[in-house]
Amino acid sequence: MKKLYGLIGLSCIALTSQAQSVSYSHDASKMNQVTVMEIGSGTLTPDYYYWLLHNSYEKTANEKNKLGYRTLSGLNAYNQVEMAESLDSAMVKRAKVEALNIADRQGVAKPPTGINVHNSLA
Repeated sequence: MKKLYGLIGLSCIALTSQAQSVSYSHDASKMNQVTVMEIGSGTLTPDYYYWLLHNSYEKTANEKNKLGYRTLSGLNAYNQVEMAESLDSAMVKRAKVEALNIADRQGVAKPPTGINVHNSLA
């Protein structure tokens, strides 16, 4: 009986202990600085700190944010996808023509009708 009460007591202690609790301390000035760096909106506080020590950053922070770079990078990546798709289709066409050439040289099979091997390379 004593063992049962002991196990119950230990399990209650184990359930109520908070050895690893998460604390969240919101700092508005840090959050504003991150917002300005990420998307360019918001204000840098405290004003006297940025005016005194980081005056040039305060003036250009809204213009030099990551959003413009991300947008430009996305546009460049989109253009590369179109280019890659056109290269892929061109390479697939050339591979088909080359496969027909190899088959013709080895005498394995005749090219299907409607495909002109010599005009496909032009």
